[in-house]
Amino acid sequence: MLVESLEVIIDDSHAMVSTSVGSEHYVSFLSFVDEDLLGPGCSVLLSHEVHAVIGVLMDDTDPWSVMKVEKAPLETCGDTGGLDNQIQEIKESVELPLTHPEYYEEMVSIMFIEEIDAIGTKKRYDSNSGGGREIRRRVLNC
Repeated sequence: MLVESLEVIIDDSHAMVSTSVGSEHYVSFLSFVDEDLLGPGCSVLLSHEVHAVIGVLMDDTDPWSVMKVEKAPLETCGDTGGLDNQIQEIKESVELPLTHPEYYEEMVSIMFIEEIDAIGTKKRYDSNSGGGREIRRRVLNC
């Protein structure tokens, strides 16, 4: 969720909102939004998934308190059935760097060379041609 500023109401179901960095977006209102509270300059709660206004914040509302999770979910990864491989991938990519940062101190770099022979050559070329020299130069300079 995002907290945005309502700039202009375009019609009964659409408006322009601006972000804190100055970009403007054309969004719609969901049906349960109280249109009487909407007006230029008011703070609105925007769902980034549906790109629509889902609520209006009053002046005394703290935007961070609206976005805060009030109660931690009780579900665990074990409650999800049939996704063991995906759960393991998430654990390896999210939990492992936090629990074992020493594994990531010296990262391996991989260079993929795909169709390197296409650099400056024809389909058939002489190995002593300029294209062959260009390939060797580029590979050795990587």
